[in-house]
Amino acid sequence: MVRRNGSRINDPLKIVFFLILLPLLFIMPSSGNAQLTEMGIELGAFNYTGDLHRGYNFKSHRPAVSVFLKSNLTPSLSIRYGISGGMLSGNDQYSNDPFNQVRNESFNIFLFEAFGLFEFNFLDYRSKHARIHWTPYLNFGLAAFTFWGNRDQDDDFLPVQPAIPMGVGIKYQLSKKIDLGFEVSARTTLFDHLDGVSDSRTTLKDYNYGNQYDFDTYFFIGITINYIFYYIPCPFDYN
Repeated sequence: MVRRNGSRINDPLKIVFFLILLPLLFIMPSSGNAQLTEMGIELGAFNYTGDLHRGYNFKSHRPAVSVFLKSNLTPSLSIRYGISGGMLSGNDQYSNDPFNQVRNESFNIFLFEAFGLFEFNFLDYRSKHARIHWTPYLNFGLAAFTFWGNRDQDDDFLPVQPAIPMGVGIKYQLSKKIDLGFEVSARTTLFDHLDGVSDSRTTLKDYNYGNQYDFDTYFFIGITINYIFYYIPCPFDYN
């Protein structure tokens, strides 16, 4: 079943979760080689852009947290997967559009996601020969999210939806076991109902509807702390 605004696609959950779990196929064969594995947490905030306000607005920041595991396949390439959760909020009063302010819609929801990412480091910052112990990085992958809370919602969509995460960050090696970083990432969705405002009625000029031809996006900005360990004892050392 397909909706015109993309809120439903053919069996998306099987596709999304398969692609999120796909990194395990790469991680499991590498465990015998004692690839570096990390466990981490990210503390920060969710933000939103959509029909209530188009630009990034710091007033929409709401607390969020993420926990994850990461397998470093090479010094440059890693696979990262985990879960995130937090509050997501939007308000017409944050928009510079006077029509939005007259409409005066708002929403507050709790959003939960599972994700799988490829992460690329630009510098081999953990090498024992490295002069600097930090690196910029980027990541991209797939996610699936669900949500509930205070919003005017249309139940005519799947409760779990796919998203495409893309992010950039910088991290610093505090010690051989601990990394500290800062990251900004965007989750582009195929969904226009996060804020409860979607369909447009061009013949009814009451400004109560949104743009049916675009999708909502949410962001995660935060500080990451990673702890590094091995699958098995091994003399191999990235440092």
